[in-house]
Amino acid sequence: MSNYSFKIYNHLTILTLVLLSGLGSCTKDDIITSAEKKLNFSEPEISFDTIFTQTGSITRNIKIYNPHSNDISIESIRLLHADSSEFLLNVNGVSSSTFSNIHIAADDSIYIFLQALLDENTVDTLVGTTDSLIISYNTNVDFIPITVSGQDVIYCGSETSGSITLSSAKPYIIKDSLVINQGDTLTIEAGVRVYLHKYANLIINGTLLINGTHDKPVTFSSNRIEQAFEMLPGQWGSIIFSKTSTNNTINYAIIQNGVNGLLIYGTEESQVSLSLHNTIIRRMSSNVIFAQNASIESSNCVLAQANNYIMALQGGTYSFKHITIVNTGTISGRNYVPSVNISNYNLSTESSLLLESFSCANSIIVGKMKNEIEISSLNEESLPVSFSNCLVKQDITGDLAEYFTESFEYDATENLFRNIHEDIFTLDTLSQAQDTGNIEIATDVPLDIREQSRIEDGKPDLGAYEFFSNE
Repeated sequence: MSNYSFKIYNHLTILTLVLLSGLGSCTKDDIITSAEKKLNFSEPEISFDTIFTQTGSITRNIKIYNPHSNDISIESIRLLHADSSEFLLNVNGVSSSTFSNIHIAADDSIYIFLQALLDENTVDTLVGTTDSLIISYNTNVDFIPITVSGQDVIYCGSETSGSITLSSAKPYIIKDSLVINQGDTLTIEAGVRVYLHKYANLIINGTLLINGTHDKPVTFSSNRIEQAFEMLPGQWGSIIFSKTSTNNTINYAIIQNGVNGLLIYGTEESQVSLSLHNTIIRRMSSNVIFAQNASIESSNCVLAQANNYIMALQGGTYSFKHITIVNTGTISGRNYVPSVNISNYNLSTESSLLLESFSCANSIIVGKMKNEIEISSLNEESLPVSFSNCLVKQDITGDLAEYFTESFEYDATENLFRNIHEDIFTLDTLSQAQDTGNIEIATDVPLDIREQSRIEDGKPDLGAYEFFSNE
């Protein structure tokens, strides 16, 4: 090593030692010990959404910030109920109920993460659970309240033996697919809540009877009930009807946030029959209704928001009255397919399927695409399809003109619904759909989805909802 290099090396060594010595000598002196110097917190309290007992919540966090020009040492961070707490605490990647000697540098911060994991309540109703996060430093003791409500649930097995009825006040969770065998019946009574785990399906090889009411609809949704998941599609699988299923009824149900709402697979020899009324099916990552060789009779339904089709009907027999169909897409987008496709063949295999009839009356079909209805004929022959007295987002004077009677095109410059962006599909004050329905058709369905008369004034509205000025 040259003398010049050696001198530089010595000078750097001495400088490093001086810096380290300086740091070591000032660290203790620079730590704040005054109780007047307070920490700041990003939230005054930590509140969780309602969760199911014995199922962990999403993770919440709180930020502790040191706004001062010197460091602060926290003596302890702990949960009030310590090891008996139903909350899990994590600081700097370590889980415990108590932490000691946590250092926060000047103008710096740390994050504390919490998760709720509640024990069973052994009651049918919601039970609130509270705790506190306690931060102690320089004789200061700060309390951050923690709150959550928990609901007990009943877990359904993967396959039933015989017919069953769901009627408990507690919700049901399907973790794996629940299968109803051929010849058996699943009856779901009013007010029952069914929550499905990721990828879980309800498979009906027998019969499904849903007996909801306007005041107590039957609900199907994801078992992630936190608000962050409320609008997210694709959180569970589908309600699937196999070729052996028969005599199904769905009345007053809300089916939401799955992959498909209803998947129906019948045969030409044995169409799967479904009576579908007063039901909302929405926010699906694939289709709202996908049916092959089905027989569906439906009224007063709202079918809305899917990444693919609202209705893809391939072969079968279909009758729809006073239906509201809307597809502006889910929060995860929308594929470039129309809301409604009716065909006499399997679109994937191009194998022929017998379409006996399709009718849609006094209904609304709108969305983002220029044309929201597609009629696909295998050999380009005319199909037994009719739309009568419907408001549609569609060119009804073109190639499909023969299928439309007393129908008219949607004017996208006008407000049709009260708030389409929040999925509120009651009619706007000046909606195109007001007073334009056929009274004879409406007489078959005299009450709307809310059990209010649509024929009292002799001027029924289109879709599932009748407009009332006092709404």
